[in-house]
Amino acid sequence: MTQALTDVAQPTGSDGTDIRPFRFKASDADLNDLRIVAFSQTDFTEDLKKITVPVLVMHGDDDQIVPYADSAPLSAKLLRNSTLKTYKGFPHGMPTTEANTINADLLPS
Repeated sequence: MTQALTDVAQPTGSDGTDIRPFRFKASDADLNDLRIVAFSQTDFTEDLKKITVPVLVMHGDDDQIVPYADSAPLSAKLLRNSTLKTYKGFPHGMPTTEANTINADLLPS
């Protein structure tokens, strides 16, 4: 497994001197888990309500990572100027697994 070195800054000591940063090893999987937790526990409701530019919300209805019903329709509803495009049977990784279809929708000729 690939290891990533991550710097974590220590707070300054009680006497005001800097305490050197230390390093710890975290696997890519550990870092990905942290990203998933951070993303899944963040409420973006107010941020989405502030977006005024046109937004294309694209989501596969067979997404096993981010369930369709719990994200895409809700996001599209919160956005002021959105279009929801639902892809029947497409998975979470649809930009990779269904690149031709996604690219055609993103870059119409």
